Amino acid sequence: MARSPFWWALGAAAVLSAELAVVASPRFLSHPLPLSAAVIADLCLVVPAFVWSLTGSRRAALRLVVVGAALASLLLRVELRLWAAPLELLLFGSAILAARRALSMRESADAAEALQASAVAFFGDHALAHAVGAELSIAWYGLLSWGRTPPAGFSSHLRSGWSAIAFALIVASAGEGLAVHFLLARAGPLAQLIALALHIYAIVWLLGDARALALRRTTLSDGVLRVRLGLRWSADVPVDQIASVCMRKTEPGELALRTVGDTNLALHLHAPIEVRGLLWIRRRSRALALQFDEPQAVAEALGAASRG
Repeated sequence: MARSPFWWALGAAAVLSAELAVVASPRFLSHPLPLSAAVIADLCLVVPAFVWSLTGSRRAALRLVVVGAALASLLLRVELRLWAAPLELLLFGSAILAARRALSMRESADAAEALQASAVAFFGDHALAHAVGAELSIAWYGLLSWGRTPPAGFSSHLRSGWSAIAFALIVASAGEGLAVHFLLARAGPLAQLIALALHIYAIVWLLGDARALALRRTTLSDGVLRVRLGLRWSADVPVDQIASVCMRKTEPGELALRTVGDTNLALHLHAPIEVRGLLWIRRRSRALALQFDEPQAVAEALGAASRG
């Protein structure tokens, strides 16, 4: 009975009514700071902690922290922009802990898949979860993947020279950020801070994309070609569904999966498969044009797997 939706809704209405009464009371005008702090503490700390103690669900408690921050912003009629960074760090830390647990339980798992799974478990299987998963994956590879050795597999980024392109873009972004910082001196520190944050964000994206291309490689095992083009594209292709393998460039009607430049290996399948990209991008195709550093090795491995 205590976990009935009716009683949860009744409790939420009671808490919200109490906070509205506090904000609308005459004492709030004379003591805005302590009462505002009390409202924020109730909505963002007390209520989530109470729900956690009753249900034991950390995920529900974290969701209530985010909802409480939004409600506090509406009740107090202020933009709690300073909460954005702590809340993002909270979500990021929770997702990383889930990813570490998944990685420790299964060696074949990678950080991107574990982070995506934790985001879906937290938000549900929809666009917001996949967008958060993509951001967390970029941050993971851009900031936390250094020192990891690339696993065995078929790479796709070396011959294309994307690492050099990414390095040049990072240097250009850093130089541009420095120039913009001085140009915005008259606009004030807030404008400079926003510009700095945007440039750091762009650099982390470039680093994350480049590191993911190096660490997430295509593998062939258990009769499945697991195509991994960094964080950009992924697909699981059963070997018995491959009708033909050709070493050539992209032709019309084929879905091109590449870093930069021309593709060099084409797979035609008996039936369409799903290809997954960043930010919940989904494509279905029975003709894939892929880019590998060693396409001949991939073709020979597929031939051996189909004969075996």
